[in-house]
Amino acid sequence: MPVVQKDSEREHRIIMEIIVDAYGPEEQAMGWYYYLQDNITFPFRAICITEKRISPLHPGDKVKIVEMASEDDCQHEMFVETTWRRLSLSIPLAQVQPLDETDEKTKEAVQTGIIGFRGDTNSYKLMSKPRLFHWMKSR
Repeated sequence: MPVVQKDSEREHRIIMEIIVDAYGPEEQAMGWYYYLQDNITFPFRAICITEKRISPLHPGDKVKIVEMASEDDCQHEMFVETTWRRLSLSIPLAQVQPLDETDEKTKEAVQTGIIGFRGDTNSYKLMSKPRLFHWMKSR
């Protein structure tokens, strides 16, 4: 997994917009959910960038992302709805990347959502605020 470069604007957005009033994992997940729902313009076209066991997509597959999955489906990872071979299904947001034609606000929101939910930065959504501030200062 590639190292995530420090981005003070993104980190400020995560702390002050997404998880600002969240005190537990469920509230933090909902902060992420509503941030993405409010900042992504649906539908948008995307390309699969990685395989996931829970998804039939393969790297290089192009899909149309039509909306966020239900709140209940996004308690531990953010999912989006797509149509694949005439089936409607939810796929992990981290599995796709918006195509170049996608508007910048959507690209930024998707990138922030992916970074906030993967690898070592998964701690964004699970840390208490004092630990989160300490973690960010140490980066």
